[in-house]
Amino acid sequence: MSDKKSIEIVNNFIYEIEKKYDLLNKKINNTFFWEKIRISVQSIILRKLSLIEKPHYKAKEKPFDRLIINFKGLLNFFSKNPFFAGKFDILIFGSPRRIKLEDGKFYDIYTDYFYEEIKNKYKIIYLEPPYFIGNTHFKPARTEKIYYLDIIKTILAPITSKINRKKLVFSNDEVILLQNIENEIKSYFNISINLLSIVKHSIFVSIGEIFWFKKLLCKISPKVSFIVCSYGNENFIEACKDLNIKTVEIQHGTISPYHLGYNFPLENLKKRSFSDYIFLFGDFWKYCSKFPISKENIISIGFPFIERQKKIYNEKQRKNQIVFVSQGTVGKKLSLMAYELSKKITNYKIVYKLHPGEYSVWRQLYPYLEESDITVIDSNSVSIYSLFAESKIQIGVYSTAIFEGVYFGLYTFLIDINGIEHARILLDLNYATLVSDIDDLITNINSIQTKEIASGQKNQNVEYLFKSNSIENFKNEIEKILNSI
Repeated sequence: MSDKKSIEIVNNFIYEIEKKYDLLNKKINNTFFWEKIRISVQSIILRKLSLIEKPHYKAKEKPFDRLIINFKGLLNFFSKNPFFAGKFDILIFGSPRRIKLEDGKFYDIYTDYFYEEIKNKYKIIYLEPPYFIGNTHFKPARTEKIYYLDIIKTILAPITSKINRKKLVFSNDEVILLQNIENEIKSYFNISINLLSIVKHSIFVSIGEIFWFKKLLCKISPKVSFIVCSYGNENFIEACKDLNIKTVEIQHGTISPYHLGYNFPLENLKKRSFSDYIFLFGDFWKYCSKFPISKENIISIGFPFIERQKKIYNEKQRKNQIVFVSQGTVGKKLSLMAYELSKKITNYKIVYKLHPGEYSVWRQLYPYLEESDITVIDSNSVSIYSLFAESKIQIGVYSTAIFEGVYFGLYTFLIDINGIEHARILLDLNYATLVSDIDDLITNINSIQTKEIASGQKNQNVEYLFKSNSIENFKNEIEKILNSI
């Protein structure tokens, strides 16, 4: 059993069953079902094998929560209803996970700066799905012409799916296919997965969402749609493709050979509901996965938000400070490492930066942090970029913020626990150092030369990670796409 417990082994198993059963070319209920559940199946297997922890934590829904969610959806029906918005040149399907910045407004850090630069040239509409915690929206938002997708996500699509529930019937061959996959998972990993239930739910959601997304897209009539995250939003992309609307994904996080939202290594087994183009932070990311689109549509743009943050905090003086970059999937082990380190070194202040998905639950999950001298950052009131600018060392596993810390010149240590596969390329290119345990970490910290750490890791080509002049790059590429339509 132990030799079958790694992310790489799980992924290779998934690739094998995809090839054996031709899963990415199979339809159920006229839906290419596997590409929509692929990353969910991987996550379920990894969690059942205790290879990762739960990435985000959501409070258990209480009896009246659904009524409150529907009521909010009805309120937004009148004030932020996209069906009443009109026609636009460009549609942005944004991120509900906003960050509050110095002006007191909440930003979509992946699209707002692009939006600002082109809003006077093109008519742009911004669509925002509800945030997964509380099905809410962060206000006041920086984005102009923002409309909420609550009416589709929480009311129209679920109702449509329920109406059509009885129409979904699985053939004997389809049931046997899913049972065969379940049996292979059981045989190889000794865990059980109810694949039939997962597929049913995915198709139910698809029926309602695709129907209403197409209705909405016909009203807005955009020439191109931008989307912050493609996986999990396949129904929107499928609706765009059905209407011949070009789609562009804007990178929002770490991409690696182990990320099944992006990596499709087998020929003739590609994802259809993937965007037509993907705009990346830099050339580094082009080689981190085998994307299911042509190379000329994989374009390095940059990340304007991090460029601006670097300028804002560039003059900060570095302290003897170590920042741990947490994330839910590895939070338990990483927080224990921080706790142990705090007891064994005295010449560094230790800051533990939680992921937003951990803010409300860290005291229950990591109670020992409260008993330590560690400064825990459990809100967005302290900018992680301010921490990067004033720290000398960062420690983590594979969070996107680790890559950003490299951009800020931090000396980087990665802990050798499950999930490190996603950041392996940082090690291969000497952007970071791998440490195995607390003693190895302390040895490496003590071995760093003072003059070297003062300015961060040496000889780092950060342009390779985050391409400069992102705004100009974006404007040039969007014009090319629009001219090609």
